[in-house]
Formats: sequence, structure tokens, C-alpha cells
Amino acid sequence: MKDIERYIVAIGSSSIDTYYDAPYWPALGDKIMVKSLGSRVGGLVSNAACAMAACGLNTYLIDTVNPDARDTILGELDKYGVKSDYILTGDRCAESGTNIILVNGERVIFVSKNKPEFDLPSEHKELLYGAAGLYSIIPEIKNIREHLALLKSIKQRGVKLFWDMEPATFGDSPEDRSLMRMADILFFNEWGMKKYGGQNMETSAAQLLEAGVRAVVVTLAEKGCVVFTGGREIRVAGVGVDVKDTTGAGDAFNSVFLRG
Repeated sequence: MKDIERYIVAIGSSSIDTYYDAPYWPALGDKIMVKSLGSRVGGLVSNAACAMAACGLNTYLIDTVNPDARDTILGELDKYGVKSDYILTGDRCAESGTNIILVNGERVIFVSKNKPEFDLPSEHKELLYGAAGLYSIIPEIKNIREHLALLKSIKQRGVKLFWDMEPATFGDSPEDRSLMRMADILFFNEWGMKKYGGQNMETSAAQLLEAGVRAVVVTLAEKGCVVFTGGREIRVAGVGVDVKDTTGAGDAFNSVFLRG
């Protein structure tokens, strides 16, 4: 994307994550002892925004946060170079509280859905009109009132749309399917792709490309990734690492992909 030096706008999903270390994943009705590992700032989109900024991309974040969490979240964004001038604050703007359970380096994430719909101020729309790209997840986009009209308007101005398609971030509704087809790049993990189209990844990707998506990217954990674009299928092998915590791995991958 030749105009990437302008800036990227990421929308949504800052949170205060609380971590627990568990010896195993409990069965239904079971009770186990866990070790608290403290809290830190996280969130699907804000993680990616921090990685983009760390990669050298000029990155803004638009989000709604509770006053009690504002200073903590903005301090962390500033540390990574994310521009937070367009963060909205209000008593009804509760942050997406998150609990993360770690078991042997893998994790289970519980995210509370408590963010209200909001109107995007005119200055925020102007920021989007001048962007090279918009990065977000479908639930965050749907939280913006009149989001379809906004997306059509910014696409007419040449802004590219990048959606992170983890399984929890989309459904099978006509609106979700329509938002997918509006994207320029869709980032799936292997579970997200199976949720979207079943076992046949190639057929699912082809359908999305025929609908107007420019590239479908699927991460495959230790097996690497595959990119479908312009009639091509590009596979890249994974690199072996000593896994400590996979939280944010997909966010980092998506950010580095866009920077590349």
C-alpha cells in the first residue's frame, strides 16, 4: 500500500486484562486453585495498534473508555507511540474488562460485552477520511451508529479496510457478511476460517475474493500462514519458538503484515 506513510486508524477494544495461571483447564463443575499474575492493558485492537506503532506506522486509536481506566490505558498507548488524541471518555464508556487464563503457555480469554453504541464526532470522521487504512473488528464497527454509511464514505475516499476475524468477532448475520465483503484484507486464524466456511479454506477464500476482498490471510499457528490474493495462494512455513504466552500473537502478526 504505497500511501501507508500517511497513517492508520484503529477503532476500538482497549481493556484492562487480568491474568491467572491455572495448572489445567477445569471440567464443568470443577474447582481449581489459580495464581494471580496481575493486570495489564490489552485488547484486540489496541494490541494491534501498539504493534503497528512499534513497527513504525503512524497509528491513531479511536475508542471509548471509562474515566477510571483512561489514564492507565492512555499511558500504555503513549509508551508504544500510539496517538490517543481521539479517545472518547464518558461514564457509560466502560472498558471491555478481560480475564485471561493461562495453561501451559496457551490461554482462554473471557471478554465482557459492555460497550455502548456511540456517535462518531465530526472530527473523528475527518481523521478517517484522510487515513490510508482502517483496522478494527466487526463488533467495534457495529458499535458506531450509522457505520455502514461511514464505511461507504471512507472507501470512496480510497481508505482501505482491514478486519481481524477471530471466531468471537463475527457471526453469520447478513450484516456481518456484508461487512466482511467490504474489507480489503481479512485476517483469519484457522478457527475463524473454519467458523466462516467449514473445512474448505480454499473455497471460502475464493468466495470472499470474488465478492471484492483483495486478500484473505489465514494464520495456522505453528504451521505458518497462507495468503489468498489475486488468484494466488502463498504459503509461508512457521518458525519454531519456545511458547510462553500466545496472547496478542495474532495482533502482532496482522500489524507486521500490514507494515510489510
